[in-house]
Amino acid sequence: MQIKKVNIIILNYNGKDLLAKYLPSVIEAGDLSRHECKVSVIDNKSSDGSVEFLRSDFPGVDIFVAKENRVLCSFNEVVRSVTEEIVIFLNNDIGLDPGFVDPLISHFGNDGILFAAPKECSPDGEFRGGVNRGVFKFGFFRNLVKEGSEDTCQYSMAVHGGAFDRKKFNELGGYDDMYLPGYVEDLDLCYRGWKRGWYGLYEPRSVMFHEGCASFNKTYGHDRKLTIVHRNTFLFFWKNVTSFRQIFLHVLFIVPRLVLSLVTGRLSLVLGFFQALKRIGRALKGRRDVRGTFTLTDEEVLRRIESGFTGIEEEKITQEEVLSANVEYHNKIAARYEKDASTRLLFEESPNSGRRIEGVMKYLEEETAGEKFLDIGCGTGNVLSRAAKRFKEAVGIDASAEMLKISEAKGLNVVQGDALALPWPAGTFDAVSAFSVVHHFLRPGDILKEAYRVLKDGGYLYTDWDPNAKAASLFDAGSQSKLFTFIHGFYMSVKRKVRSLPENVRSESDELEQLANIAEYHHKKGLDAGKISSELEHIGFKDVKVYFHNNTDDLFRPERLNPWEMTKITARRALNYDLGVPRPENICSQFAILARK
Repeated sequence: MQIKKVNIIILNYNGKDLLAKYLPSVIEAGDLSRHECKVSVIDNKSSDGSVEFLRSDFPGVDIFVAKENRVLCSFNEVVRSVTEEIVIFLNNDIGLDPGFVDPLISHFGNDGILFAAPKECSPDGEFRGGVNRGVFKFGFFRNLVKEGSEDTCQYSMAVHGGAFDRKKFNELGGYDDMYLPGYVEDLDLCYRGWKRGWYGLYEPRSVMFHEGCASFNKTYGHDRKLTIVHRNTFLFFWKNVTSFRQIFLHVLFIVPRLVLSLVTGRLSLVLGFFQALKRIGRALKGRRDVRGTFTLTDEEVLRRIESGFTGIEEEKITQEEVLSANVEYHNKIAARYEKDASTRLLFEESPNSGRRIEGVMKYLEEETAGEKFLDIGCGTGNVLSRAAKRFKEAVGIDASAEMLKISEAKGLNVVQGDALALPWPAGTFDAVSAFSVVHHFLRPGDILKEAYRVLKDGGYLYTDWDPNAKAASLFDAGSQSKLFTFIHGFYMSVKRKVRSLPENVRSESDELEQLANIAEYHHKKGLDAGKISSELEHIGFKDVKVYFHNNTDDLFRPERLNPWEMTKITARRALNYDLGVPRPENICSQFAILARK
């Protein structure tokens, strides 16, 4: 397990007695963690001697004295100044279970995670809160606790006290002071992260004991607190919700709801609405600021959270299982992959493929000395045979013995072996290629590191035919509106009838589908080209360039969608009725990457 640096930051205002009661449990949880944990306290201008108490009784705790009491927004300035990669936010009325830290931090090895939320219990151990979910009802947003979720790790809408990725927290700008003195600012932060494409998890193995609103209730009282909650709920909607349908319903039902609240004597909602109107300018400014950052619609976010999927399936399978599935799968399909004309339908190859490979080989030969070339995942030799005509020495490696038999029959130089442990010394090759290979690995970075190792200084790596995550998410039926899903399903049923495969191919394809889903591990969801590019730079590559394409034979040009692709994009956007997600970019089905060592 990678050791991470963690800062547990407690927010305090006139909570000397609460610190005395709960701070020892926080320190103990940090000490028992395998990670490097530091405990800090932000004091929001307390007048009860909290700072002096901390200095005398807890000298090992870092103290940040705020210039003014900005409630949760006081976290913003402190998080900008600390260096730990993960921060855990707590109130002064929270105690921790001794094993609190490590389960929470375990999720931060996954790309895209913004926060991890713990199980919340009362001081006597009664369950209070688990998974947060959101619902729209008559144009109003409600944040609820998901029933029956207390013992299952899964997606969660927001976190009220838990762990954040520090860099992502800062990129979001922290908590919005429009919501001061408090409430909903934590939901606002997390929801903006969700709409950016990040996610949050609920981790039931991490348990905190929370008195609940102890400091806030002391200061504001119950009735004023309800007014603040209603005010901030309106502001949250006006700032963040971009669904055309929900905006229409909000406008339609806002007056009837206010009238009903007056009739039933719930004045806090009416007062909250008029107080929100005073801040509507700030909400609309915030709306303009964040709209360009959204990649998911409101409905897509709520559906993902409701699905309960954790986003951590990598823990359910090992690299060895994925590699084993690749060997078995490609051994079974080798002969048909090379010879059967129906392969074009089954594997969706294009006549452009050969011309694209030829162009890549010509480019790599011209940019290098043309001496030594390696094709990782060479299979039946479609790429390697073209490289052999241009490089003085061209060799391929693959784990499938059946695929390599076909390559050997073509007179190609091939080696059976593991792409994660290439059998050549460092600095051997002028150019390395990996066509339709990277997405077959559980952790793509592992194969990229090996490619870097065997390349000469100045040598080139070229990867291609990896599925683009943006395109995959765009047409994932599970994340679309019901209307889109119906139309897409009708189109697919017609397509299957028009382009039906021979019975023997269709039958075998069905049998292999489960195996293929493991072998091509990232095929359905695709790979994030930006993250792959960043990983290459982190490994040491330079001049990293990404090219999105639909398997055209033209190399290294900006993406260009054909009319059918444009029609699908336009239909998808129209059927989702969302005003906040701009026209997506870089949405071709595949991408290539060129990088130099």
